[in-house]
Amino acid sequence: MQEEVALSVLRPDMPNHAIVVKKTSSGKTLLMQILGTMLKGLTLIFVPLHTLTADVMAKFEGANQSYGSVKAFHLDELYDNARSVYSDLLVSIGRMGTRTSSTKFVFMSPQFLVYHKEALSVMIRAATARVLRLVIIDEVHVHVQHGMSFRKEIRMLRDLFFRPIFHPDLDEGGKLKLVMTSGTVPRDYVSLVSHLTTIPLNFKNVIRGTFGEFAQREIVMNQHVGSKSDFTKTGLSIVTSALSADPTTSVVVFLNSRKSAVTASAALERKMNLAHISSDVITIHGKLKRLDKFWKICLFNSDDTRRRGSFDASNQSSNENNEPRNTLDVVRESRFNVLVTTNAANVGIDKRTVRATVRSGHPRDMSTAVQERGRSSRTPGEPSTCMVFLNLESYVSNVCMVRQSITAVDDDEEAPYEDTSVGFNSAISPLAKKAGAAAKFRSADKGKVKEVKKAKQPTYALEYYQKIAMITRQMREISEVMKFYHHNNGCQHTVLQWYLSSGKFERPYMVYSPCKTQCSICLGVGEWQKMYLPVYRSSIVAYLLSGAGSVIKGKEFSPVSKISDALWGNNYWMERIFDRAAGGLYRKHMDALFLSLIAAEIIVSKKRQGKLTWALARDTVPGDDRGGGPKFLNDELWSGMHLHPSDRKRKRKPEDLVKAGKAKKRKTNT
Repeated sequence: MQEEVALSVLRPDMPNHAIVVKKTSSGKTLLMQILGTMLKGLTLIFVPLHTLTADVMAKFEGANQSYGSVKAFHLDELYDNARSVYSDLLVSIGRMGTRTSSTKFVFMSPQFLVYHKEALSVMIRAATARVLRLVIIDEVHVHVQHGMSFRKEIRMLRDLFFRPIFHPDLDEGGKLKLVMTSGTVPRDYVSLVSHLTTIPLNFKNVIRGTFGEFAQREIVMNQHVGSKSDFTKTGLSIVTSALSADPTTSVVVFLNSRKSAVTASAALERKMNLAHISSDVITIHGKLKRLDKFWKICLFNSDDTRRRGSFDASNQSSNENNEPRNTLDVVRESRFNVLVTTNAANVGIDKRTVRATVRSGHPRDMSTAVQERGRSSRTPGEPSTCMVFLNLESYVSNVCMVRQSITAVDDDEEAPYEDTSVGFNSAISPLAKKAGAAAKFRSADKGKVKEVKKAKQPTYALEYYQKIAMITRQMREISEVMKFYHHNNGCQHTVLQWYLSSGKFERPYMVYSPCKTQCSICLGVGEWQKMYLPVYRSSIVAYLLSGAGSVIKGKEFSPVSKISDALWGNNYWMERIFDRAAGGLYRKHMDALFLSLIAAEIIVSKKRQGKLTWALARDTVPGDDRGGGPKFLNDELWSGMHLHPSDRKRKRKPEDLVKAGKAKKRKTNT
C-alpha cells in the first residue's frame, strides 16, 4: 500500500494530491514517515483529535532513524508545556534551506495556526522557500465533519493557510504535496475536502483499497435491540466475562454522550470489583482537558510488559521496604484494560490486545461505526467481537442533536429535549450579519457623529444554505446507519466492505460470498431474525391507518415517550401484525418493528409548531397506470424488512391496502 501511494504522489505524471482510504491498521502512519523522509525538509501533519495525536506521536518517536535526522514535534504540546522549545523550533524552521538533509515532522491541531499568527507566518514562509514540501491531514473524514459543522477554525484555515500556500503563483509547478488519510471517506466528502483545502479534487485523486483489502471477517458482529437498561445489564457483563476469561485482553466501550460514559464507567467498576477483576477503567470524553486526553490514551495504548500488576488501593503507601511510593509507581503497576469513551476517542486506539468492542446506542454515521469496529482485531486473523446495543432513545437523541446542530466531538452532551427551539434556527453558529452595515461613532476631534461603513470581514459562520446542506447530509448518514442495522441487506461484512471500497452505502450489485457465521444476519439460525420477527405488511398498513395507529401521528419526538408504546399492549393488532399469540411477544419486538419502519422511512419525523413530532410518510410517489399512491405503500420501502413469506407472495394493490385499513378502522371503532 505504501509503495502504491508513494509512487502516485511522487511521480510527475500523477496527481500531486491524494486522498488515501485504506483499512485501519494498514500502515497509514508508516506512509507518512516514508513520504516525509523521501521528500525531506518540513512536513506538516494536521490531527483533528487529541486522542489520535497520542498514538501517532508514539509511533513517530519509535521510528527508525537510519535515513538521516528525523524529528517529530507537536506544536500544541510545546506551546503549553515548553514555550522555549517552541520558540527555538520556529527559529530552526525559519533557518532551514532547500538543500537540507534533515526531516522535521510537525504535528498540530487544525485550530493552532488560526490562533498563533507567529507559527502561521513561519509555515507560509517555509512554503515560499520550498522548505515545506508535504502537508498531511490525518483522518480527513473527521476534518470534514468538524469543518462543515461546528469547527469554524477549519473554515478559517482554508483562507489563512491553504489558499496562500497552494496558490498557483506560489506553488509553481505543483511541488507542494497534500496527502489526506482515513479509514473511510464517503464519495460526497471529496467535494467538501476540495472546498476546505481550495484544491480541485476529483475521484482520480482518491486511492481506495479493494473490496478484499477491507475484509475484517474475523470480527463477530452482533446486535441487540432493547432499552437503555439492557446495556447496563447485558453489555457490561460482556466486558467482565471477557476480562475473566482472559486477564490480558482489553475491551473498548463506546457511548454517545459524556453523561452516559461517566455513568457506565462507574457501573462497570462496580461489576469488576464484584467479579474480583484486577483491571482499571479509563474514561475519555470531550469535556476533558487536552493533556488529560493525551495521557489517558497513551496509558491505554501502552503494551508495556512491566505493567502487569494490579492496582491495590490498600498497598499504595509503601513498597516492600516500607518506603513511600509515588503516583508514577502506582500507575506503572496498574493494568488499564478497559476504555470507556465517547466518539472523542473512536480513532487513535491502536492496542493489539483489544478483543472486544461494545457500543451503547446508534452510531451517528457509518464512518463512526466502521472506525469503532476497527479498534479490535488489530492483528490480522485474531478473532474478536463487536457488540452493538440499539434502542429507540439513541436514534431520537441523534436526530435531535442534528436538528439543533450539536454534533460536536468535543461537546458530546445529551440533546436538550425540553428545548422547543428544535430546528434550523437553533444552529450553534449565528447567521452572518449583513456586511457593510453603517456603524456610528463619535469623532474625538470634531465632536460630531459620523457614518462610517465597516470593512467587510468574513465571519466564517455557516450560511443558511450551508446549514441546510449540513443537516441534510447528517440526516442521510443517520438513515444509512438505520438501514444497516435494522434492514436485511445481506451479509453485514459484505455491505461494509462494499461501502468502504466504493464510498457509497448501498446493496452490492455484484455477488460476493457472505461471512456465513460472523455477523448478526448470518449467525447460526439467524440472530437478526429473532429480533426482527416476520410481519404482515398489510396488517401494518391497516394498523397505521386505523384509529389505534393514528395516535402515532403528532406524537412527541422524545425518548421519554416511546413511539412503540402505541402498539405494545394492544393484543388485537400485535397478533395480526406478527401472526402469533401476544404472549410470545416482548417489548423488544415492538421496538425492533418501529426501528425497521423508521429505517424504511415509512414513519418519519417532522417539524410542527416548533417541535419535532412523528408522522406517517404520506407523500405521493410516481405510479403506474393507477396513478401512484401514498409513499408508505411503495414496494421499495419495504424491501429490507422481514416480511412474512405468505405476505410477500400476496401482491395487493395500494388502493386495496388503503380500503382494508379503512374497513378495519370502522370495525375497531364499532
